[in-house]
Amino acid sequence: MGADAVVSNFVHGYSSRRPNAWSCEELDILRRRWADPLPVRVWKTELPARTESAILSMANFLGLPRRNVKANAMGSLTWNAIRKALANGSELSCKQIATRTGLSRNYIGVELRAHYPMDVHIAGYTSGSNKALLWKLGRGQDAVKPQPFTKAEIAQRRRARRRLIRRDIAASWI
Repeated sequence: MGADAVVSNFVHGYSSRRPNAWSCEELDILRRRWADPLPVRVWKTELPARTESAILSMANFLGLPRRNVKANAMGSLTWNAIRKALANGSELSCKQIATRTGLSRNYIGVELRAHYPMDVHIAGYTSGSNKALLWKLGRGQDAVKPQPFTKAEIAQRRRARRRLIRRDIAASWI
């Protein structure tokens, strides 16, 4: 059995192991839309019986060329919200961006890492023991990461916090 017959059997459903065979119309849609720059998830509705994974598998099986399409070719809602929050030149952490936009910190972090060095850069770090990144829109030189606190500095900060917590025992009823 030649290679063409195997492809024909696989694609057109002559094999008993492939009950959900691809029709010629579906293959035509796949070949036509594969050249589009849009992500598969945008146009997969034209193939309602197929999942995105099935579409990618069939394209690979047919030997269609690799697609150089970014996942956010149309611009994701998260990235648009991040750009809007950083548009006035402010430097914000993921937590601050999440507060302003109402989006998940995880999605914001994923988008920032996907667009890092091309569209955003690290403008600085927050103060305190947990130094969060401060992001700024546009290309630029990244800020130098500050040195971590020494054990002596940590102990000094802890003592200062404890002094603030101590209160006058006689005034504790207030």
